[in-house]
Amino acid sequence: MNTKQMEYIVSISEENSITKAAAKLYITQSALDQQLIKLEKELGLQLFHRAKNSLKLTEAGQVYVSHAKKMLNIKKEAYLILSDMAEKQAGTLTIGLTPERGIEMFMTVYPDFYKSFPEMTVTPREIHVKRQLEMLRNDTLDIGFVTLSSLPTGGLTFIPITQDNMVLAIPASHPYAKYANPPGKQLAVADLTQFKEDTFVFMFKESTQRTIIDALFEKAGYKPKLILETS
Repeated sequence: MNTKQMEYIVSISEENSITKAAAKLYITQSALDQQLIKLEKELGLQLFHRAKNSLKLTEAGQVYVSHAKKMLNIKKEAYLILSDMAEKQAGTLTIGLTPERGIEMFMTVYPDFYKSFPEMTVTPREIHVKRQLEMLRNDTLDIGFVTLSSLPTGGLTFIPITQDNMVLAIPASHPYAKYANPPGKQLAVADLTQFKEDTFVFMFKESTQRTIIDALFEKAGYKPKLILETS
């Protein structure tokens, strides 16, 4: 995952122009255009509608930019935390990562971190949120990257990195799909009472997302039919 490429695409989306984005990034217009073409070819999707004087994000482009901003923010916040601890001195750093997407985040951040702190030994560990919090309190984990529905108490310091929205994915053929808003518009709010006869794929029980999901269905007044639990 190329974070520099993410910065390029986000800048184009903000400026609505390759010329303006290239000037902002201090690279040539041709080089930036080639980066965009290369990425669109890799993805097999067009990220921008090309008009005469401006570029507008496609639906795929909106998805890419939204997630790219989150990853860039994670990278920035991680650097702040890690640089404060490491201070460019040799040592070890044990980091807790959630099984859901922790490794993806680590692979994005670590190469650049290593360039700044080559003497620092980093040990990533995939650990569920509950266990991470226990280890942080016991000083057996230096940093934990977790997903939380609310901030727990207990002597830990939390730094919000990003906020996620939870969405319900259904087939286009589903009767409720007609209530979905068009791409680019604010997402419609789903009424879970309308899905009592459907089957679901959920996150595993120990995950924060599953805790939130279970509470939502309990509020809806029924127990959903599960066909698969996944991480």
